Amino acid sequence: MGRPLPADGFSQAADAPAATVVEVDQVRYEAGLVELLYRQFGAIFFGNALVLVFSVWLLRNYVPTLRLIGWALVVLAVNLTRRALVQAYERAPDRLSRPRRWARYYTVGAAMSGIVWGSVGLLFFNENNMTVTAYLCIVVAGMAGGSIATYGSWRPAYLMFALPVALPFAARTLWEGGLVYTELGALCLFVLVLNLSFFSKIHATLCETVRLRLENQALVGELTIQKDNAEAATRVKARLLAAASHDLRQPVHSLGLFLGTLEELGRRPVLQPADVGRIAVSMQRALGALSGLLGALLDLSRLDAGTVEPKPAPLALEDILDTLHSQFAGPARAQGLRFASVPSRLWVETDRGLLLQVLSNLCTNALRYNRRGGGVLVGCRRGAGQRVTIQVLDTGIGIAPEEQARVFGEFYQVAGAGRGREQGLGLGLAIVQRTARLLGGELTLRSVPGRGSCFALTLPTRPAPAPAIVDAPHLEPLPASGPGR
Repeated sequence: MGRPLPADGFSQAADAPAATVVEVDQVRYEAGLVELLYRQFGAIFFGNALVLVFSVWLLRNYVPTLRLIGWALVVLAVNLTRRALVQAYERAPDRLSRPRRWARYYTVGAAMSGIVWGSVGLLFFNENNMTVTAYLCIVVAGMAGGSIATYGSWRPAYLMFALPVALPFAARTLWEGGLVYTELGALCLFVLVLNLSFFSKIHATLCETVRLRLENQALVGELTIQKDNAEAATRVKARLLAAASHDLRQPVHSLGLFLGTLEELGRRPVLQPADVGRIAVSMQRALGALSGLLGALLDLSRLDAGTVEPKPAPLALEDILDTLHSQFAGPARAQGLRFASVPSRLWVETDRGLLLQVLSNLCTNALRYNRRGGGVLVGCRRGAGQRVTIQVLDTGIGIAPEEQARVFGEFYQVAGAGRGREQGLGLGLAIVQRTARLLGGELTLRSVPGRGSCFALTLPTRPAPAPAIVDAPHLEPLPASGPGR
């Protein structure tokens, strides 16, 4: 969003600041202007009280007493009402979320005050007393000019105050006629125009000040977030080094030992194939462990760096289920487990490779933390709305409730889960959750210790593609039969 226009709706395009790269929320911008408006009321209240007392004292011998006292009481009542409005604003819970509402209230109060002060040009005008007339001119000009700073953040409030203050006196003097009164009326209008022009500059300056303050706050917030992210990344790197140092060194150290053993065997006059075979199997296991650890770290770093881009395409879930069954049915039987999948005719639009990676990881965990004679079941069901849920259920050891929220964190391994660090760094479910979010899905977990777990991945579904219509081949007519047929 570009730099916001002044919020009062009366500002000209020239008053609007130019575009900026920092986004400023329009409601917060208007709330800042209105807050500045209400903050100035203390000066208004004090100034009105001072001018009121001086005016009553000066006019007491020139105008009817009852009229003067009545006018003074009305001025006092208006100011006390506006003071109550300011107090209500300071206590209001919605003053920052609904700034225009409070700006309208303040504008109404400004209009009431402007009408009361402007009435002096009609109530106390005395064509036979130039002292009173001169004082009224000073009051009108002073009120219109002095209110520029106090109403500077909100144009309608100033207009609704300054116009009722100045116009009645200008109209009365012009109506009176004569050179002196005509000049006073013209002077009053000229000063009003100058005040309006000066107000426009003050208003633009205050709008720019509020906008810059909000931009600075936004920049400070962004810098704070970036600082927190940098510190979090530093902590993750430290945890990575602490968690990976031993796990990555161990297979490398094992490979060095196996190579030393091979070198020792090479010096023997007779080389036994069985010895070489055992060492080769051990080296293969060490390399597999090293490859798995490095692969997990690389996958996590790519996801965090945002370099993995899904390539969604229509996908029949039956194809995924068949792939999982062919991949895990054999290893499950070798462990004395059952692996089954429920046929499904549902379709999704997602990245096949990333989805298969998520489900393969979940199935691997389901087999790893299962018990002999148990089973793993993979199935799909249609959820609420256009959603489909893919579930991986197992009859394994389960996860305690207090552990369930933490199993998706980096380097976290459930205590007492019957696994060792040789089975990984505890990154599998962190990778699964990030990949699920990348696919636009939601990964949830339900588990009962001793009975098993259910990991559910919810994705948007899509209708199955319509079958392609194949045109029937065009058949040429047979040649006409010869005579005798």
